[in-house]
Parts: sequence; structure tokens; C-alpha cells
Amino acid sequence: MRITYLSLAVLDLAEIRAYIAADNPESAQRVGSKLREIIHKLEQFPNLGKPGRVFGTRELNTSKIGKTTYILVYRLKQDEIQVLRVLSGTRDIHAILEEGFPEEEN
Repeated sequence: MRITYLSLAVLDLAEIRAYIAADNPESAQRVGSKLREIIHKLEQFPNLGKPGRVFGTRELNTSKIGKTTYILVYRLKQDEIQVLRVLSGTRDIHAILEEGFPEEEN
């Protein structure tokens, strides 16, 4: 299976790294690398995590990375793993996921 990062996930990762980098650029690099490492484990284990709050998705909660945990929201489509969102556990996940995903990415 191959991994595809959809636009919101790319923005999420950039925002996470920028937020952390404002205080500690090295930590931002470590967190970004660790998140990518976890995401790439999905290639071998595409059903990690649990069924997601949004129909047709799955959610993988990370252990603590740096000072927080993260929620990876993804879905399986044929031979592809689509990473939809990468969210800090400190955010209001329910409200964010209620917004849904852009129509072209469903």
C-alpha cells in the first residue's frame, strides 16, 4: 500500500512543526520525523488504531511525542492509505472532524 497525504494533513503537519519551532526548532524536527515514522507504519499495518468518528475513516492515537499526543485520521481506498488529518490531542478533535473534509478528497 502507498501513503498519500491529503491537503489538510499537509497543512496540519506544517502547522504543528511551525508551532513547535517557534520555541524549539530541533524539537519540531524530531516531532515531525516521529509523526512520519508512525504514519509509515501504516504501510505494514493499515488497520492500526480504531474506527474513526467520521464514517469510513480510522484514527490512530500516538503515544506522547514531546509534550503531547497526536491523532492521525486516515482512510483506506483500494491500495492507498489516505492521511486526512494529523491533529494535536490538545485540540477540539470532535469540532474539527465535524467540519468534514473537502469534497474533492472524499
